[in-house]
Amino acid sequence: MSYHQAARRLGDLVSSRALEKLIENAAQGRGLRVEQLSTPQLSDILKRDVFRRLQVTVPAPLAKRRIEEVLSELGNEMAFPLTAEPNAAQVQQEQQVVALEDTLKRYGLYFDWPEVKRLRALAGVLRGELEQERPLLSKLLQEGDELSDALGRRLAEALVVQESDLAELRAGYARVEGIGGPKVRRLGGLLGTIETAQKDGTLVPSEVERARVLTRDLRKQVASSVVGLAAQGSAAPQASDDTVQRLREMDRAHETRALAELRGEFAPLLRIENNLELEMQAAKERLDIGHLLGEDRFIRLRQDLEAAQGIWLTGQQTELLALEARLDQLDAGRRAVQQAQLSAAVARGLLASGSLATDELRLLGRSVPVLERQDESAEDALESQQELLEIEQAARDLPVIEGLQGDLAQAAQALERGEMADLSALWAVIDQRKGEAAQERQALDDRARSVLGEYGQYRSLAGETILRLGRLADTLRSHLNLSQLSAEGRERYTQVLGEAESLLGEARAEFQVARDVTAQFGEDALSGLLDVFSFGESEEPIITAAPLPEGLWELRGGTLSRGAANPQAWALARLSAQLAELPDPFGRAEVRLATPEGVWLLTPSGKGHRAALGRDEAQARTRLSQFPE
Repeated sequence: MSYHQAARRLGDLVSSRALEKLIENAAQGRGLRVEQLSTPQLSDILKRDVFRRLQVTVPAPLAKRRIEEVLSELGNEMAFPLTAEPNAAQVQQEQQVVALEDTLKRYGLYFDWPEVKRLRALAGVLRGELEQERPLLSKLLQEGDELSDALGRRLAEALVVQESDLAELRAGYARVEGIGGPKVRRLGGLLGTIETAQKDGTLVPSEVERARVLTRDLRKQVASSVVGLAAQGSAAPQASDDTVQRLREMDRAHETRALAELRGEFAPLLRIENNLELEMQAAKERLDIGHLLGEDRFIRLRQDLEAAQGIWLTGQQTELLALEARLDQLDAGRRAVQQAQLSAAVARGLLASGSLATDELRLLGRSVPVLERQDESAEDALESQQELLEIEQAARDLPVIEGLQGDLAQAAQALERGEMADLSALWAVIDQRKGEAAQERQALDDRARSVLGEYGQYRSLAGETILRLGRLADTLRSHLNLSQLSAEGRERYTQVLGEAESLLGEARAEFQVARDVTAQFGEDALSGLLDVFSFGESEEPIITAAPLPEGLWELRGGTLSRGAANPQAWALARLSAQLAELPDPFGRAEVRLATPEGVWLLTPSGKGHRAALGRDEAQARTRLSQFPE
């Protein structure tokens, strides 16, 4: 592992650039060249100098844990003796380029990822330079390594998402498997393909999407058939309304996922197209409040995005040609000019692949005027321009930092005028926010471990709540194994954790109900009751008739025949059905349950029960006495 790689492993805590400078200075202080650091020497710098620096922005335990992770990785690598061969640097560069080309082969399936397109353009430029026997820019090689790391992190995050999708698809398949038919068989085949790909560490987004659509369509078919059966009997009209709402929620979940994928596909464009970004935000807000977008709006959105992408590509190609023409007028023997020409070549490769080259053109647009002034300090000025771009890119992956955009604009204007800009102050802001983000991630991990620990107490319960919580628990475990997270990854982690904590509250209530019932009736008499609690999703419609006063319900045949929708009341309706099967005195006994929401009383009534919820037993009994006939 090079010191660049060690710095990148910790780059989510403090900027990699700052850590690299720290390691370089530490090596010089020990009378060593940083390129010749042995593994023990680099380990010593990490344990002393880097550990001390990390504690400025993150707590010592977090800094220690992350340093230990890098040291463990260092220890697992084979140490090669340093060589002083004259062509050692050239051989090493050749090996680095080959390694980048091998990375491209590994990620060949994901040719539409922006990171893959950029790495392909970069590797092409580096290979061309090698064939011309020109020395390679270390910055380009380092950027290639950074892209390789980024690809690894993106694939790891995507595999966690695919694993979660697969678990949900398996659960959906279990609900529809019994209806049979070609669609169900097709879904089963797709699940087999996805499972194989997941084991191999391969993404199959097309298969996942087809499976999601099939699952949604089949579940809608099942739900619609429930409405049809209810219509043939004497069910209340609200049964259809409830089912229609559930079908609508399926469509809304599908559209939410589709919108997120559309945003990811056009993320580079949306960073520079404010009107389309606002339109995407408006679409998300509409979905968040429960509305649907509809297929026509998705089609229009994609058409607008593709049209804007085409316009920007044409405009950037024109801009690049103009910048290259200006570069051709400069002295090609100057190192700074050569560096700019290589950046232009990378931008050309990106545009040829259909990817925007916004960052490259921004850097070239700032650099060319500096080079045209033919100032002796041009190389330093270009270094500052590159550093400013790195700050802008780092800020992009962090939550919004108040006032930073204005400071970045001022720094850019100062550099364009040939003045100095205090970039260290900007880096300090970035590093401070990185430290805060790292502590926020630590807090998420702590919450996830807490959920997993408590979930273990309720695994004996059955029902949809526990099954769904179990699937989320698996996803949380996978998130805990991820090192650095992208902004999208952090958002997904937070969402999954919030859902898991919500379900954990329901599981806690179910466990309390099960424990109280068992305490009243005995474990043997109610040994099957753990299977009836399901506060979550159910395929059966909740049927309501004439309304009842607040805190009262009528339970018949395992459903709510009267009363407001309430997850605990629904679970108790299932309990009522089970009690009806028990012999007297159990089947006709009054049930009292104390829950965090209050005290529930169930009293036999006809072929079911009447239920009341009060803040205490007295209020619950008062409500039962006022039950309307």
